[in-house]
Amino acid sequence: MSSNKKDDYNLICTTLHISESEVVLVAEDYDFSWFNNEHINYTKLLNILYDLGMETDEYIEVQSHTQHRNRLNQVVSCARYSGKERLDKTWINSGYASRAAVDRASGSKFLEELYRIKGLTEDAQVAMEYKDKYIKVEGDE
Repeated sequence: MSSNKKDDYNLICTTLHISESEVVLVAEDYDFSWFNNEHINYTKLLNILYDLGMETDEYIEVQSHTQHRNRLNQVVSCARYSGKERLDKTWINSGYASRAAVDRASGSKFLEELYRIKGLTEDAQVAMEYKDKYIKVEGDE
């Protein structure tokens, strides 16, 4: 569904979380089994996630049964889909795109450096995760 070339953008993180509670508002007959790529409604689910701003050509992680706040500011306990936000012109100009997605799509190296200073670029996130592997928490053995 995407025609983005990775070289067109910088490394600003654009992680997007879409709650099942939001998907149910779009498709009342939604069921978690739709995420199985052999399910008849798998394509329908991908289209819903795409319409809600997720890049469906990238990896999508399912975080099952987590308590979180959805985009309607409601605290819910259900699964959520985690992936990259769309960066195509239609989404960026829709008014629904996040500030990070708009900044990433701009291709500005200055903005990328500001996000890097705050630790909000993909390379900074990888470096922090790598560092976390070697930090011992008291009580962990």
